[in-house]
Amino acid sequence: MTASFRECDISSPRLPYLGPDAAWRAATAVLLAAIIALHLFSLLRTPPPHVDDAWYANRGWALIQTGRPLGTLDAGVFDGFEGGWTYIPWVGPWFLSLGIWVFGLSLFSVRVVSLAFGLVLLLAVYTFANHLYGPRAGLLAVLLTSTSNAFFHSSHVARPDIMVAALGFGAIALSATDRSSGISLRGVLAGLAVAAAFEIHPNGLVYAPAIAALYLLEHGRSLLRIRRFWSFLCGLGVGLLVYAAMHVLAYPQTYLALTRQIYTPWRTPPLFMPNPGAWLQSVVRVLVMVVSASQLRTPLIVAAFFALLQRRSAPDKKLLVLFGTLILAFGLLVRHKMGYFAIDVAPAADLLLAAFLDKLLHGLHTASRGGPLRRRFVLGLLVGLCMVFLFAATAPTLMPLLNDPMVDYWAVVERIRQTVPPDSSLMGSQTYWLGVPNLEYYSWENLVFYQRCTPGNSLEDAFGALRPDYFLIDRHMGFFIAEDKETLSEFDQFLHLPASELDRFLDAKTRLAATVRTSVFGTVRIYKVEWDRE
Repeated sequence: MTASFRECDISSPRLPYLGPDAAWRAATAVLLAAIIALHLFSLLRTPPPHVDDAWYANRGWALIQTGRPLGTLDAGVFDGFEGGWTYIPWVGPWFLSLGIWVFGLSLFSVRVVSLAFGLVLLLAVYTFANHLYGPRAGLLAVLLTSTSNAFFHSSHVARPDIMVAALGFGAIALSATDRSSGISLRGVLAGLAVAAAFEIHPNGLVYAPAIAALYLLEHGRSLLRIRRFWSFLCGLGVGLLVYAAMHVLAYPQTYLALTRQIYTPWRTPPLFMPNPGAWLQSVVRVLVMVVSASQLRTPLIVAAFFALLQRRSAPDKKLLVLFGTLILAFGLLVRHKMGYFAIDVAPAADLLLAAFLDKLLHGLHTASRGGPLRRRFVLGLLVGLCMVFLFAATAPTLMPLLNDPMVDYWAVVERIRQTVPPDSSLMGSQTYWLGVPNLEYYSWENLVFYQRCTPGNSLEDAFGALRPDYFLIDRHMGFFIAEDKETLSEFDQFLHLPASELDRFLDAKTRLAATVRTSVFGTVRIYKVEWDRE
């Protein structure tokens, strides 16, 4: 018997239907692949090789070679104190040493570690946004954070800031998604993550009050009866005890001396200054730092803040409390508001914007299913304007990708190799150490630290104690050379070199051995120090 027409299926084969969950997973995978490709391509292009790339890589390399994170760039002052190496953070150099162990010693091997922490930060941002608003908000938060100026600069430099941000926002995500009724592993891990962030850099402490504020918002007066909160405090306490054992208890006199003589005048938290006006000014400077990092996104972030403040749903309140507490904590606990610190706070602003855009897209989607034409038009116009603003804000961040600063970098490195004999020592800007890692290379900053640790000594005395064979000056180092210290920013005063004293030493004891003119590093000058010259 032949089959009937209805029993025969002669239609074209259909593509398998992707359900909502599968669609979001596919979108997430595509977005993540694009982000990784973009940042791997630009990893060595923006920003140009930085002084801290070399300094932190030097500590990671020293950890591999000696088991201690005290590299040659730290030698000259820190190694003059008993157990001076214990003062230096250990966790950050250890992670960088993993990159060096896998890829060899290079700029790429340490920057790829920063990028890996950047991906951890994106995971934390996605988790928190998805927890509050859903996967669309999570993907928007990842897109906004990964294309931000703060993310490009921090995830491409071997500084500790991106590690601190990844651990801090990771701790926020862990605590926010924790629903345990008893002792909580996530709470303990969140506390340990904040303590690890603090060990990497003191700025990591700002996440503790932010997490505490989120707990307080959720539980109110019953907070002290919540075991999840006590789990967080236990993890934080254990982590801080480990910090004390690693850096304070072994050589307490050394820790106190280095803190007092080198860092205290420039790193005292504003909270410890009995001046409410200074507190307010410091908080305003945090907002300025975030605005500077956000650039053209700022109007949208401001609009998002007030939109969420007006709506005030439960998720909105959590996000507003997180943003406000981070701003306040950073203002009261961190003295300097450097541009590369922005990543510690900026993702909270990106989360605000993601929540705002998610609401607009939800409204547009709902209106498109039969809402009034006027509402559809207004929402479509708002979404379109937001997209234009975001594109305009991202373009300046992507423009530097067209240039390759490594050409200038290798030009300077090659001149160093030609000028400085292998058995000689070089002091100067640390940036180029990665190109000549076998050279006895010292940081010029030890000139400042030496004078601070031995009051009454001149700059020439510091040179005489450290006795470099060659001395290198580039544009970055030039920012700290001035006759009048007060003409420099507060942080630049921390590393001030008096211009007249430096000129006298250069005239009396050196001759110009080489000059390299570059667009990225300015004019780089290498001086031969002639100690026997009368």
